[in-house]
Amino acid sequence: MVTVKRIHVASAFRVGALVFGILFAIVGFCYTMIVVPALSSPQFARQLGLEDAGSISPLNFLITFVVCGVPLYAAIGGVFGALFALIYNRVAQWVGGLEIELERQVMLSYSDPLAKPLNTDEPFGDIKGKDIP
Repeated sequence: MVTVKRIHVASAFRVGALVFGILFAIVGFCYTMIVVPALSSPQFARQLGLEDAGSISPLNFLITFVVCGVPLYAAIGGVFGALFALIYNRVAQWVGGLEIELERQVMLSYSDPLAKPLNTDEPFGDIKGKDIP
């Protein structure tokens, strides 16, 4: 077992920003492709009581959504990632960190790119090989 005692705040910020930015881009694209054409239809616009809603272009909406939304959500994701790291670090000091079980793999040779890694339950077994970096 390995215990994660501390998460670096800057690393959590980077990961959170990237994850939130990518998720927002995917969800935003799907939202744009589904909702904006519905808003662009004159029948739907009349039902909502909108006079000029038919002028909404899906491409313009998508560009605005991406240009404004992705950086905004990336920043929000970074802040929440950093906040999570700070909270996790404090809690890990009190009750111990998250315990993770890792599996060790040993490769017989670096020179053979097709060599298959061998799984071993013994940390320093009889296999004469090199650790995978």
